[in-house]
Amino acid sequence: MNLESSSITPFIFTAFKELAEEKPYLKLGPYIEISLKIFKELGQPDLSNARGVSKEWKQLIEQTKEWKELDSRKIEHNVLNESQNTCDKPSVLGASSNQWNHHQIAKSLWHNPTAIIDDSIVAKVNAAADYLGKEGFKLKGVPSDGDCFFSAFLGSYNCLSRKIPLLDENPNKVFYLRQVLSDMIKYKNNGKAEKIKEKRMWISGLGEGDLLATALSIPIRLIIVNEEQLACGIHDRLIFPKASSSMEDNSQEWKTISLEERPEEYILIVDLGGHFI
Repeated sequence: MNLESSSITPFIFTAFKELAEEKPYLKLGPYIEISLKIFKELGQPDLSNARGVSKEWKQLIEQTKEWKELDSRKIEHNVLNESQNTCDKPSVLGASSNQWNHHQIAKSLWHNPTAIIDDSIVAKVNAAADYLGKEGFKLKGVPSDGDCFFSAFLGSYNCLSRKIPLLDENPNKVFYLRQVLSDMIKYKNNGKAEKIKEKRMWISGLGEGDLLATALSIPIRLIIVNEEQLACGIHDRLIFPKASSSMEDNSQEWKTISLEERPEEYILIVDLGGHFI
């Protein structure tokens, strides 16, 4: 029995009946009507998948009210993102249009084509790229040589209009930053302070590198990407230059800071766990 050409069963789906009357050349019948009723109940992912099954389904789905509304929302979303991405941003981090792979990460973010990049790092990098891409930032790598926190600091600093005279005047800027950080830490841990002054001695972001915010009177936005079960967690905090007298913690979660209170310029660093960019 050819269900497509059957005219026994009347149309019961009003919107579909109107479609059939408007476009008789489609030769729509009750069987396709049932399909369309099913399409109406599908969510966005399933509807998109169904659209790719065949040319007939694609043509049918694109005539539905649900698909047109979905397509309209998609256009509005793209326009909004494009508008946001054209705004001036105070740093150099952000997402590329494509996903990062092992080779690209090693070459562009580690500055070492032979570096071993595991799958967890790939996941972290893409999570950071997606997260920061919404603000129009682009990821920029630094050598993975132990000085990566300071190199990332300087890479972001170079994009700011605000300047730190003593830093600019020093020919060895990484050495200067290490010296400043060492002076901040020596009152609590002199041994650690001495190690920090050593060339290519790795430091942590929280508890060490973030102290430069106070030392240099410049806010630091530190984004830490951690593995959390099957996904990557983004921990985004702003470290203020000075801690208040009432509390030791001088940081605040970025999303809890109102747009009016967010600084126009700040150092932006991403902690991927063992490497900073």
